[in-house]
Amino acid sequence: MKKYIKIIVIASLIIIAAAIIIGVFVNRRGIDLPENSNTISAKGITFENMGENFLFSSDKRKKLEKKFGNDVLESWTPLLFDDFSQDFLKNHLKEIFKISKKLENPDLKEKSGKNSIKIKYPYVQKNTAIFKEIYLSFSGLTKNPLIFKISSYEYENFIKSLYEKFSDPQKITFDGKEFFFWKKDNSVMIAEIKKDRFNKPYLSIVIYYLENLINFFDSTEIKNEKNIENIF
Repeated sequence: MKKYIKIIVIASLIIIAAAIIIGVFVNRRGIDLPENSNTISAKGITFENMGENFLFSSDKRKKLEKKFGNDVLESWTPLLFDDFSQDFLKNHLKEIFKISKKLENPDLKEKSGKNSIKIKYPYVQKNTAIFKEIYLSFSGLTKNPLIFKISSYEYENFIKSLYEKFSDPQKITFDGKEFFFWKKDNSVMIAEIKKDRFNKPYLSIVIYYLENLINFFDSTEIKNEKNIENIF
């Protein structure tokens, strides 16, 4: 009996290892990117020199991996706007609120996953002393950025750096919390000090590339309508 259990355990481990290897292989190959990024001057709020007019490329992906560690591609996960409450979005980010309401349509929600590129860096804390998490999403159609989510335990230095680069933010108090709000060109950045499960404070940053998001969802809806028309 023990022999059979051992065989089952070994077989299970082999299957799991194979699944991980296949998953990594699929993640590495399952993204179609141009070889190089555009070299025009970055517009709006930037992160790692990526602004609202930036074109994500395989070359830039390699550079980010060299700095932050291997990335993980989320192929089918829909774009989510759950970092802030619906009331907050309705009051302070009406464009994002309208998009989040559109995603109540399950077909559009599913298509937002298929048509976008979503990358996270699970080893970023091992590779830098600054970041806690980095999550980047781009349009799979245009390769322009849509949403960047960044967090850091170095919140005081991070806020100071944001002040220096993007000037003083607008401060918003909502539901007993304070938010730092920047807007430049067609992009918006919101920062908030949160606490992790160990009660350790960190800075959570979300950058919305508004025009890119609006164009992305408009294109997704139009494509969906065309598909429906072609059925009949």
